[in-house]
Amino acid sequence: MNIILNNLNESYACNINSNPHFMQQLKSSVDFKPPHQSVDLKHTPLQSVDFKPSSQYTPSLKIQSKRKNTNNLVTIILQLYNDKTFEDTDELFNKFVSDFTLNIATELDEKNLYENFKFNSRGGMTKTYIQSMLQLDHTKFKSNKLSILFCLSDYIKSNIRINNGSEYINTSKYIESRETINIYYDLKNKSYTILKEHSTDNNQDNKYDYIDKMNSKHKSDINEKLQQKFGVINDIKNVKNIYISHPDLKSITSYKLSELIEKATTLKIDISNVNKKKKDIYDKLYSSLNN
Repeated sequence: MNIILNNLNESYACNINSNPHFMQQLKSSVDFKPPHQSVDLKHTPLQSVDFKPSSQYTPSLKIQSKRKNTNNLVTIILQLYNDKTFEDTDELFNKFVSDFTLNIATELDEKNLYENFKFNSRGGMTKTYIQSMLQLDHTKFKSNKLSILFCLSDYIKSNIRINNGSEYINTSKYIESRETINIYYDLKNKSYTILKEHSTDNNQDNKYDYIDKMNSKHKSDINEKLQQKFGVINDIKNVKNIYISHPDLKSITSYKLSELIEKATTLKIDISNVNKKKKDIYDKLYSSLNN
């Protein structure tokens, strides 16, 4: 599938430049590793514009005010990646969101991001399916698809967490080195708000681990809770197999606790600060191997 972005006008190109203050901070970090080569749209002729890659989309430090389309997760998240959010009309901002997601769909092919992200087609995360989901109308609640959130989180290299006031879920692969975008879901108004810009908090209190709980017996109940309590639609056939497993790690049922501790030593993965429980150690190994 080859999708080509075109007809980006000059005024719109200027609206999608990242926050310069935060970009400077990020570049000074020793951990900053841009996933792609950056393109400065301000100084690129329109005829040769290459839509800016994910490394250029850097969250703004300020907390964004609500726009009209706050019932859609992609829209609320991408407010952090457009420094002109307050100035744009809804039409311009919706175009920004549409072009952004269309560009992800393009790069899944052209830059081999699908293979780099290690999505598992057998789990339901096929390339063509993700691309079709990315092209939905992201002003609508019905496009709050789990597949889109996992793909978006890998593209922007951030964890995505949704909190409803009593519980939270991760709608992305949790990687400790990534910053976390925290989103509050208002159960009454069915709308989203960014809680704060970034968080490195790994507090597991009140976490609803829907992936760990997911099985054929409880799948319908879990999917209903995800939609009713967090506004997320599970469109993935097997959420336990979103990613292709790392060859050095089998399924959790293949190990005893002592074997996981031994494997951590063999792989030189530090588990000194991890609870000595089977699932916690396995999660640490999994996140470290798939970082």
